[in-house]
Amino acid sequence: RARDSDMVQVLSAKWVIPVEPENVVLEDHSVVVENGKIVEVLPTAEANTKYASASKWMGEDSVLLPGFVNAHTHASMTLLRGLAD
Repeated sequence: RARDSDMVQVLSAKWVIPVEPENVVLEDHSVVVENGKIVEVLPTAEANTKYASASKWMGEDSVLLPGFVNAHTHASMTLLRGLAD
């Protein structure tokens, strides 16, 4: 089922290296992000057909590493949140 929405992004790259399964490199693949969550990893040609009206980004000679989380959040600063209000 195709999902066409402004909240859907197709991120494509020459190589996609997913966190799972380990030791896998997918060539000419795309990562589909819907409402900020990864919903699918599939070949780019298939993604372009299935998500034709989605927002697209193409990294022709890039590596895409989906599944990483930004851990640089200054977690300790949350303890002081609201004190200056």
